Amino acid sequence: MGYGVAMPTRSYKHLTAEERETLSLGLAHDHSLRTMARIVGRAPSTLSRKMAWNTPRGHPYRAWTAQHHATARAHHPRRPRKLLAPWLWQDVLRHLATLRDVSAGCILTT
Repeated sequence: MGYGVAMPTRSYKHLTAEERETLSLGLAHDHSLRTMARIVGRAPSTLSRKMAWNTPRGHPYRAWTAQHHATARAHHPRRPRKLLAPWLWQDVLRHLATLRDVSAGCILTT
């Protein structure tokens, strides 16, 4: 009793320009999202999420627009890493050393 088609796993999460174009053309020809997911080899939820993320509100999905939005978003600076502050890094290291000493003591006493 199957519950759907197992999609091949991919190591990347972005749609390629070719996948976006295939999706755009298929939707323009009134194919369902599930049909397009099967053709592209992606999960329907992935295509749905990417469509929602890269489609301007009130407009149909277009490959060029989606690619443009995705590229622009990729070039935005990301949040800095939390442990870049030297004082915080030293505090974490000090805490980890304390935990290591405590756990080593527990092992030696038992």
